[in-house]
Amino acid sequence: MTLEMALYVSKADAERKTAEANLSAVLENAPDHVLLFDLDANIKYVNRTPYSAIEDIIGKPKYDLLPENSKDMPKKAIDFILKTGDTQQYNIEHPAPDDQTRIFESHIGTIKQSDEITGFVLITRDITDR
Repeated sequence: MTLEMALYVSKADAERKTAEANLSAVLENAPDHVLLFDLDANIKYVNRTPYSAIEDIIGKPKYDLLPENSKDMPKKAIDFILKTGDTQQYNIEHPAPDDQTRIFESHIGTIKQSDEITGFVLITRDITDR
């Protein structure tokens, strides 16, 4: 490897680390819940959870986290996205540990690699007190 190539690689690595740190700061400080999941709805990443530990939900199907009466809306949204490519928004109700029902506004879009959908990003916000 030439000195010029080594400097290029070093600079690219430093830029990548800066970008990763910036994205991490955004996700850690975002007030909303951000989830990434694959085409089978298995959770690959979540920045925060309202009721359980992050490590307890990574790898689990997104639908396992929802009460039975709230599973249909996200499934329909994903089906629509796969057909149209358009993002979707929906609200769902979720029981909280304090026996109250919370309302979450959710926005879902695609994750693409080389124009192929490889998963989804879900951003959800508790709007109960609005």
